[in-house]
Amino acid sequence: HSLEHMSDPAATVALATRLLKPGGLLTIAVPNFDSTQRRWFGRHWFAMSVPVHRQHLSRRPLERLLTPHYDVLRFSTMALEQGTFIFAHSVVNALTDSHEPNPLYERLSLRQPGSAGMLSLVLQGVALLAALPVGFVESLVSGWLDRGTVLTLVAQKRRES
Repeated sequence: HSLEHMSDPAATVALATRLLKPGGLLTIAVPNFDSTQRRWFGRHWFAMSVPVHRQHLSRRPLERLLTPHYDVLRFSTMALEQGTFIFAHSVVNALTDSHEPNPLYERLSLRQPGSAGMLSLVLQGVALLAALPVGFVESLVSGWLDRGTVLTLVAQKRRES
C-alpha cells in the first residue's frame, strides 16, 4: 500500500514502467474507494485517512492508468484481515464522530497519547471487539461481490512497451 500516499500516481506508475522489464509483473494494492464500507461509513471510513492518503482510487481509474503499458491479469477486493480491521475501526470512528484515526487506534498504535479518558477508551474497545465478527462477514460478502475494502491488481508489462 503506497500508491494512495503519492501526490501523482501516474508519475509513480510511469517510473515503475520504466524500471520494470517487459513481461514483468506489477502489483498494486490500495483502499478501494468503491467499496461497500466506504459507501456505508462515508467520512468515518477508517481507510479515508486524509491527509495521509492523498489519493482515493478505484478499479476503473487504476485500469486506465495501467492500460497503455500493461495487461491486468488479476483483480480482487478480497482482503479479509484488512477489511475486518478497517470495518471495526470505521465503527469506532462513527461512534466517536471522527474522520481521523479514532482515539483508541491512536493509543494502541502509540502515535500519540490521546485525550480520551479511560472509560471512553474501554467503551471504544468493546465496540471494536463487537464489530469484528460483523466486519469479517461484511468483508467476505463484499469481497465476493467485488466491493471489498482493499483493491489489488496484478498487471503484466506488455512486451512492446
